[in-house]
This record gives sequence, structure tokens and C-alpha cells, in this order.
Amino acid sequence: MTLPSLRRWIGTAVLAMPALLTGCSTPLPAITLLRMPLRTPLQAPGVANPAPSAPVQSANTTATQALAVQLLPVQLAGHLDREALVTASGPGTLNVSDYARWAEPLRESVTRLLRHDLEQQWGADRLWHSGASATQRAAAHQRLRVELTALELQPDRANVRLQARWQWETSHRAAAMPVSTLADFTVPVASTDLNAIVLAHRQALYQLAGRIAASVPAESNGN
Repeated sequence: MTLPSLRRWIGTAVLAMPALLTGCSTPLPAITLLRMPLRTPLQAPGVANPAPSAPVQSANTTATQALAVQLLPVQLAGHLDREALVTASGPGTLNVSDYARWAEPLRESVTRLLRHDLEQQWGADRLWHSGASATQRAAAHQRLRVELTALELQPDRANVRLQARWQWETSHRAAAMPVSTLADFTVPVASTDLNAIVLAHRQALYQLAGRIAASVPAESNGN
């Protein structure tokens, strides 16, 4: 091959390379935004909503059971406080999805949905947030602290595991030891579809609300 011919061959190859690269490239999957619905199928109109068993009340605990509850912002373990969907890949390993992300910060949606579910159990007038009025803050109430240490799809992709700890702190008995409760359970996933996975996360939060609602500590009113 003569030098001019070699130069023409190199020039043709350089011009053709972008076309070859374009033809061989595979488009990246689109990012899917995940949003847990406000209502679960169990809360849909016309569907019986199984209420958790309420704690037994005695005559001197009825007043305390009616105390207002201040739900503090839910705390998330560090591996959960992210945009991406988390899947457990083994006993000590996690996978973070590149293409499935929560549409809003998970800590915000978990707090909002837990509030909604607790209001369904107790009534909206029983629950108030950290921005309550001065009158509410001065009145006797119970503070509810919730921390999620697990909320992830399991390796078999057939269950979502939720692990949580919550504490009750009574404002008029600051010296009393807070009552702490643990929960660790799984919720089945109907299919491998992302919608089913998101719904299982939502059902897990709904079940957590039921356990919290049934765990109000029985104390005497201010004594």
C-alpha cells in the first residue's frame, strides 16, 4: 500500500468510527421514580381495615391514653437515608439501585405516611407535630420518637423487611425512663414489578403504625 493510499484508509476509518460506536452502544435504562401511595389497599374505601388490638385501659389510665402525641421526624439509618432503592444482597451486604429512586426524601415520606396512618388509628386531633402552637406545647403530651434501622427488599425479592425502634416520652414526667419498643418483621411482595415492591414498603409502614398505636404506655395522669 502506498503512502497516499494508507493516508486515505486511515482517514476513512477515523470518519467511520463514530458511526460504529453509535451503532454498538446500548441506551441506558431510564430512571424510575418511586412514590409510596398515601392509602394502602387495606385503607381503600369499602375495604375492611383490620385495627390492631388496643392496650387494655384501667380507670386511672384513660386520661393518659387521651394525651396528645407529638410525632417527631422519623430517623433513618444511614444506609436508608438516600434516593435509591436499597436491596439486601446477603447477611451483611446491600445493593443500591442505579435506576430506581424515591421521588422524595425517604425520611420525609416515611414521617408523612406514618402520621397519616396514626391519624387513622387515633384521629387527627390526637396527633400534632413539632410546629404545634404554644398552647399545645405547654399542655401535657407524649413525644413519640421513631427510628427505622431496616426498610429494604430482601435478597429473594419476595419480601420487604422493616426493623424499627420507637420510644414514648411523657412531657409531664421528664425524669421517667422512656418506654422503648422494637419491631422486626417482613411483608411479602406480590411480584418482582416495581409497583409491587413499592406497595410492600408501604404495607410495612402501615403495619408499623398499627404496632405503635397499640403500644401507648399505660401511666397515671401526672402521678
